[in-house]
Amino acid sequence: MGRAIHVDLLQAAVATAAGIASIVLCLVFLPRLLERRGDLPYNSVRSRLVAWAVFMAMMTTIGAAAGGLDWPASTWAVVLGLLAFAALWDVYDLKTRRIPRGRHPDR
Repeated sequence: MGRAIHVDLLQAAVATAAGIASIVLCLVFLPRLLERRGDLPYNSVRSRLVAWAVFMAMMTTIGAAAGGLDWPASTWAVVLGLLAFAALWDVYDLKTRRIPRGRHPDR
């Protein structure tokens, strides 16, 4: 029994580290990289949607690798729904607060 707990704890630690790394890589560095390369401005809706799509893909992969394959479909729906809500909230916040009125990066 002690070994099973150790493996579960190690698996949880790796999944947590991967989740933190995916937040930093996808939501912080990816938009900055896209801006630096000249592909998309940092504060553009498209840049944020690309970052959130990559983040959702990474979190789904991490969740599946961390034992989420045996989760019921309703649990997956809730997790993906919460991630989609977070992405939409970020885009809403970007459009209403951070972009001065009259200037929109997608136009």
